Amino acid sequence: MTITNAIKAVTKAGFTVEKNGILYTASKAGCKNVVEFMQNGREDIITCVGIRSTNDRSDSMIDYCATRFCRSLKQAIQLA
Repeated sequence: MTITNAIKAVTKAGFTVEKNGILYTASKAGCKNVVEFMQNGREDIITCVGIRSTNDRSDSMIDYCATRFCRSLKQAIQLA
């Protein structure tokens, strides 16, 4: 899936999208989870689709990954 299509899909589901480098985070008011996905290198496709709790963050110093990875963006939207 292209980044443009992914942004359209999460926006259609009521999420707002923020970009931080190659990481895209989609959040919705009143929702306890956020949807995250990354740009795959220089290509215009997404990878590493997942959800995490709004207040949780990954920490590479202690090898903690807060993201629960999903099979597709559709699944991530449903779980969020």
